Amino acid sequence: MVVTEPEASSKSPALVSLNSEGLEALREFGVRATIKGDDIGESVLGVDSAGDAKLDVVKVYTRNLAAWQSFQPVDKITISIGIDGCYGGKINSRPYESKTGGLNFISMPNDEQKSTILSDETCGWLINFSCERFQRECMSQMQIEHNIVRFGKELRGYESFLEGGAQHLLWLKNFPPMQWHAASIEATKAAMISFVAARITGVIGEIPVAPIKGACAVYVDATIAYMEQSYSLPLTLGDLCDVCHVSARTLQGAFNELRGETPMQALRRIRLDRLRLFLIQGEDVASSCCKVGLSPTGRTASLYAIQFGEKPNQTSARHR
Repeated sequence: MVVTEPEASSKSPALVSLNSEGLEALREFGVRATIKGDDIGESVLGVDSAGDAKLDVVKVYTRNLAAWQSFQPVDKITISIGIDGCYGGKINSRPYESKTGGLNFISMPNDEQKSTILSDETCGWLINFSCERFQRECMSQMQIEHNIVRFGKELRGYESFLEGGAQHLLWLKNFPPMQWHAASIEATKAAMISFVAARITGVIGEIPVAPIKGACAVYVDATIAYMEQSYSLPLTLGDLCDVCHVSARTLQGAFNELRGETPMQALRRIRLDRLRLFLIQGEDVASSCCKVGLSPTGRTASLYAIQFGEKPNQTSARHR
């Protein structure tokens, strides 16, 4: 986060100090902000970011800022999605206003943005696409030129897909490194780029097949990773949905598409796998079940036998 000092005149823009790692994501946009004054507390600009030169996502939040001005780099296209707060203005001559959970604006290379902030606090997504990578994707779909009006029109209604991908990239950034990280990051970015390109190259109606599978992979990867870290907890389907910020229907559909099972069936499979590992290490059935979030009941024994061809007490006896 950054604290900006009050200006003698709130009409004179103050250069926002970009002095933290996260704020590096905004440095090339030449951000300037006007703060509200020294009688309402500190003015804050905070950023959480993840990504690379191909695609990066930035979650921006502000407090006590009155105005915002930025300049779009020549090598980036930016999509803004609102999370909270009231603000609006113009991107060059194109007016926009904030929409919670909806598309705020699309900023093309060399665009200038001037905004007025009406809420004391705001929060929103900036999803920055590399022009070169995006152009290559569009050409692969037989389209070269981008119509900004059509661009915005075709993305409305699908913001949740982009939000889910952005949230997943930030989640991976803060999650302990795992072997599957690199593959999941690349799959997420590829799905987001392909999806946006497909929407403006004439694909009308349903989301293209490739982005659907990419989105499924994002949700399933995130959920499985969480299960593997938290299998001993009394997890519910709602808990798993919260990990990906999606509905139960969406998460169940993703698991069915890629794994042919429900999220709770996948969790049970992981728990049974961990149970077997504890039994092989010589621990008794009751304590092993407790460690993996299962009850030492006949149903658990039956499910274990279906998965491994023997009952838990048989595995335990052979390794004690």
